Amino acid sequence: MAFLDFLVGKQEYAAADIVWARLLRLGSPPSAQDAFPYLQRLLEAGKGDQARKAWEDLAQVSPRLRAYLPGQNLIVNGSFEQDILGGGLDWHYQPLPHVSVAVDTAEFYSGSRSLVVAFDGHGAGEAGIRQWIPVRPSTRYEFRVFVKSADIESASGPRLSLQGTRDGKTYVLTRDFLGSQLWRMEQAEFTTDPETRLLQLKLVRTPEQSLIKGHLWIDELSLREK
Repeated sequence: MAFLDFLVGKQEYAAADIVWARLLRLGSPPSAQDAFPYLQRLLEAGKGDQARKAWEDLAQVSPRLRAYLPGQNLIVNGSFEQDILGGGLDWHYQPLPHVSVAVDTAEFYSGSRSLVVAFDGHGAGEAGIRQWIPVRPSTRYEFRVFVKSADIESASGPRLSLQGTRDGKTYVLTRDFLGSQLWRMEQAEFTTDPETRLLQLKLVRTPEQSLIKGHLWIDELSLREK
């Protein structure tokens, strides 16, 4: 795994593919946690196709990951019914000051869980949760999500954003969520650029440092080809 990390750092992606394939044929293939740094390197390098293949390969030798494979819905664990793995093609989470993120089993749009984001009244930018999504270039997509808000007070509410990792182009930026509203659907359609193969989904605020308090619930995230 250290050698794989070295190869990706040197942009030797073809060599990394060979080492990865041989590693999976060993009697003890890597665990998901051991493979996360390699997958993270691929994602940060914009190698969406290679990251997706490595994730699918890992699911073949780690049955618990099969519930985290993208299907027609390219967003993995979009209803938060599975535990958040914190790596790979599932959700990544980094705790940040003045905002907390948790899975809520008491409030949801469908299934039995949702994601709740709580702001404590101070300035907070991103929520610290994001997902990398491999996509196809020059392809039409539909994005959907269900959200609920409670007592969100701010000059700038949180928004969901889908950006290309290659050039930072914003493909989706929802309206900001403010006040208290029951579950409602947000929807958008877009076509990826000819060079776009990887998107990043995250919760953002603009401007970032304005004061904010309240709660936001997110459920039933989906991204599908049209």
